[in-house]
Amino acid sequence: MGKVSSSPSGDTRATWVIALAVWLGLLLAIFGCDECWAAFAGANARIAYSLSDGSSDSIWSVSPDGSSPTRLTSGYDDANPVYSADGSRIAFERGGDIDVMIFNGSEVTRVLAEKSSETSTVEWRSGYETASGEIIPFVKITTVTSALRSFGDPAFSPDGSRLVAVLDTKDTVATRTCAVGVDEGQQCLADSDPDAYSEYGTTCTCLSQIVERSLGDGGGISALTAPEREIHFQTPSFSASGALAYAGASPSVPGSAIFVIRSPGALPSRITNGPKDYAPDFSPNGSRIVFSHGESDLGLVGVTGGLLTILPIANPPGSEGNLVETPVFSPDGLSIAYGRSVSLGGGATERGLYIVGAGGSNGVRVVDGGMAPSWQPGPLPASPRAVKWARAKARDGKLKLSRRHRVVIGRITCGDSSCRLALVASRVKVGKTVCRVKTFLARRLAPEKSTKVEVKVAGRCLAALRDDQVGSVMTDVKVVGQPKVQYLRLEARLSSQGK
Repeated sequence: MGKVSSSPSGDTRATWVIALAVWLGLLLAIFGCDECWAAFAGANARIAYSLSDGSSDSIWSVSPDGSSPTRLTSGYDDANPVYSADGSRIAFERGGDIDVMIFNGSEVTRVLAEKSSETSTVEWRSGYETASGEIIPFVKITTVTSALRSFGDPAFSPDGSRLVAVLDTKDTVATRTCAVGVDEGQQCLADSDPDAYSEYGTTCTCLSQIVERSLGDGGGISALTAPEREIHFQTPSFSASGALAYAGASPSVPGSAIFVIRSPGALPSRITNGPKDYAPDFSPNGSRIVFSHGESDLGLVGVTGGLLTILPIANPPGSEGNLVETPVFSPDGLSIAYGRSVSLGGGATERGLYIVGAGGSNGVRVVDGGMAPSWQPGPLPASPRAVKWARAKARDGKLKLSRRHRVVIGRITCGDSSCRLALVASRVKVGKTVCRVKTFLARRLAPEKSTKVEVKVAGRCLAALRDDQVGSVMTDVKVVGQPKVQYLRLEARLSSQGK
């Protein structure tokens, strides 16, 4: 099936420079607006973040230009805020709990609560044999069993009706076996005699999973992933289509990589190779994911994986290290906010909240000390009239090359006003082979007039197409003359005419 993507109101040149770089050598699945750790599509409103004063952590918000910072909570352990899609609510961690409040800090409600329990038993034995074969006349065995269930990394579902979080459970059994003076003696001899026999042992069953809870109806908790011993889930992030991205480690991925679950119940797909990829966030149009890469840079990748684009974050002069955390797209898709810690030497650390262009330029510090940003989506200004934009339609099915190795992949139609068309990029991919292709289309169109888009395949891709019999083409076209500049994409499947 052919696919078309049009972004007349949100994506501009800065965004598409990165989009084209990410697109090379991969096919992008097209999703809608998205959320978590930050941005849904909309106007750029305030940025929520967590701030530590050395003794406590609280949630604040600030304008993107750094003005009017406002404290929203006064808890001792408040962190990782995230806005809902309409910008009206904020979910955040409070210790091992998840709370939700109105965007101005009012009406705080507990949604997911940490639970812990602990029991202790004592047993006395005589003639106890140690692992080394030593016989102890009398021992006291104290066993402490504890269970902890805690929640973190909250995320609103796209429609705001559910809240997703990471659930970590720890079941710990700790034992102390020590010599005592008499049968059922209360005092361990080792407490006063360092040479007396005393031994400790601890076992822990630690599990991690992603869970969700329905808001508003008092529903229970349901699992989105199975409990895992080997994988530690972190920072889940939704697209509006229901795709879920998260960071996680597995036996085959030391450190952490980015995974995507494309629909409820589907198996996760790994889209980065790690080993230190964390905190994914969808772009507002759903085509890309930004994440912390290698701890010190920003990474950009398509939602199906493929070519990785690195936005390096340089260390300040004289610093000894740079840690980049929890990047998030702005609601208009043109900027990225992120937390950053810089080691200045001598044990000193400088933290702050920064904003950089989606093309990796013009990094600016917004707040000193701020971390874990989430960008509030504001309402878009209403259009004074309905506008008919330029549009594209790709041909469906598997398209067959002509004997001249050419094929029409679709058409572009102008909108209400005349427009000028410029080819941005056109690529064919067959297996792992990627080639530029010659593309033919009209350069100027009158209102509501259309042009066919035709490509000619040659060279390595033509040979590969003849071998594999199937490939794909992507063509991006810039449209000027509409109310705003547009970028239209045509995607189609290709087939050779045979050997």
